[in-house]
Amino acid sequence: MGHASGRRFGARGGSLDQQVRKLNNTYFDTSGSGLRLFGITLRRRVGGSETGWQLKVPNGTYRTELQSGSRAKTLPSALAEGVAGLLAGESLEPVATIVTTRTAYRILNADGKLVVEIADDQVESGPPDGESMLHSWREVEVELGPGGTKKDLKRARKLLLTAGASPSISRTKLDHALAPASPDGQAATVESGTVGELVAAYVTAQCDVLASNDVGMRTGTPAVHKTRVAVRRLRSTLRVFDDVVERHLPRNSTTS
Repeated sequence: MGHASGRRFGARGGSLDQQVRKLNNTYFDTSGSGLRLFGITLRRRVGGSETGWQLKVPNGTYRTELQSGSRAKTLPSALAEGVAGLLAGESLEPVATIVTTRTAYRILNADGKLVVEIADDQVESGPPDGESMLHSWREVEVELGPGGTKKDLKRARKLLLTAGASPSISRTKLDHALAPASPDGQAATVESGTVGELVAAYVTAQCDVLASNDVGMRTGTPAVHKTRVAVRRLRSTLRVFDDVVERHLPRNSTTS
């Protein structure tokens, strides 16, 4: 179910459009968290004009969203191809239901193009069947529109921080609902302030680039050079800091 209501306020050189809508989302992943490990989320949304499938992929400090307006309950082929390289032979299954009541402030320029959308979300999450909600929280997201620039995004971030907002410690709503994913379901054991922490962060960053670029190349984004750079950096880091990596591996793991 979804509903929307809104009103528009005039502004010099543009306008502010305010809408309230309810969004019901079912999130999908593999049993080994093949998507969530890299900050990638796949969901089927029911909510008025936003009904359909969305795949969100990290792109540096931002995220790229790939969409399909298909109302089918099966994943559209284009998005299925996009995540094919991350499944590792596993199938996609529903992992959580997240219901969002969103107050969206859409800032439009003088030509009526969206500059940014600031979404003030009241969020509830629960199991895939959606029969009960276990957690609730509030968060604010800023998304760049076709009429905006990264400068507008930075300006919005600065205004929110000045107003008392603080950066989320979770990369995505799904991480907030389920806790951050980790390989084999094991919590990270790297101590803060150590070389191990620095190496782990760098290795994670390169793996995120590889995963994001894998999706990008499967969906038409040329990212061959950046992928090669990430592979070289990852290989060099593992070779130079192999002793650090082995120290933090679970006992039943091996390196090659």
